Amino acid sequence: MTEAFLHYVWQFQFFNKTNLQTATHEPLNILKVGYPNKQDGADFQQAQIKIGEMLWVGSIEIHLTDSAWQQHRHQADPHYNNVILHVVWQQTSQQPIKRADGSEIPTFVLEGRVSPLLLEKYNSFLKNNALVPCEKDFRKVDRLTLVSMLDNVLVQRLQRKAEKVLDLLQANTGNWEETTYQWIAQSFGFKVNNTAFLTLAQHTPWQLIQKYRFDLTELEALLFGQAGFLDAYQDDLDDYVKNLQIKYNYLKHKHQLVPMSVQEWKFLRLRPANFPPVRLAQFAALLHQQTHLFTPLLNIETYKELTKLLQITSSDYWQTHYHLGKLTTKNYSHLGTDSANNLIINTVAPLLAAYSMQTDNDVFTTKAIRFFEQLPAENNQITRTWEEVGLPVKTAFDSQASIELYQSFCTPKKCLQCRVGKEILGREAKK
Repeated sequence: MTEAFLHYVWQFQFFNKTNLQTATHEPLNILKVGYPNKQDGADFQQAQIKIGEMLWVGSIEIHLTDSAWQQHRHQADPHYNNVILHVVWQQTSQQPIKRADGSEIPTFVLEGRVSPLLLEKYNSFLKNNALVPCEKDFRKVDRLTLVSMLDNVLVQRLQRKAEKVLDLLQANTGNWEETTYQWIAQSFGFKVNNTAFLTLAQHTPWQLIQKYRFDLTELEALLFGQAGFLDAYQDDLDDYVKNLQIKYNYLKHKHQLVPMSVQEWKFLRLRPANFPPVRLAQFAALLHQQTHLFTPLLNIETYKELTKLLQITSSDYWQTHYHLGKLTTKNYSHLGTDSANNLIINTVAPLLAAYSMQTDNDVFTTKAIRFFEQLPAENNQITRTWEEVGLPVKTAFDSQASIELYQSFCTPKKCLQCRVGKEILGREAKK
């Protein structure tokens, strides 16, 4: 039993209303349940009840037991002076519940009034160790309920990521170009090296990139030098690395640059295609081919245009190397399709949503969602689980929404805040 469950029961009135009485046997009539409150004060605001012939208007506070009122010290908190009813699961004390002014508050006990089937179903969700607690009932959920929930969680996911972009924008004093450069750089870390890539971008400002982006070799020297990779190689250097070192030493002296430590980069358990030097070379290629980053992303209208922008090829050296001085027979110079799609999902879409939030213009969020609908779905354990449960995952819209649903509702067992869970439990309550 949880307070969240009691909130759900009260809000939707899923209990037997025959002969309603307070704990002191006074007739109770519930006229308005009130509105859930997420601020200071009682759980439901603007409720209306009648006790006997007296009409009461105010707040409802909900606890598992009546003794929780004193335990939470509500009797000393003026925020609870307007509570008109204390709703509890069990009454464990005969002590009257009082407001801060000393006046008594009537108590209403729910125990014995809630359907055992509803309780059993809710407890089965809490105890279920499956990735999706409602997996056995999922296929019975109304399609409109599911679609509305997926729409809701996708927007929630986009907005949460967009807020990170806006935090970065604030740190960059409102400079969208600098922010876009840093946000894209971070994404080239593909989770494992996100922090290192962001650090590199913050230590190598966009204005400096603009000075050297026209010459790819100079740009690579700047980025690899700032990343700390050139200091790590002293012996048996090939001509490419020697050339980068010479150029970077000049730039370092000219601009008083301080390189990162090479220890900040992670290689463990990464495939060569995801090695930081490979990604850094690809990032350099993107900067080399784009005069600006922010404006082109705003103006792009189709998924095809986006993929074309991300069709980058690193310099010739990276067609035969996976690390500085390390030869390979595989070509890692191109950004793969999956990687490009990952950048659109996790970089471009949140950037557009952030701009929508800042300008109060939904057109860019709408565009981001349209990109999701055009992109193929991600394939991972979560999306495969949803497919098995009965949720078709065909596009990035589906995969992003299903991932958010799983992470924000299924994993923390927030079934009572999920429209899917509410519908399933609601059916049990009405049996």
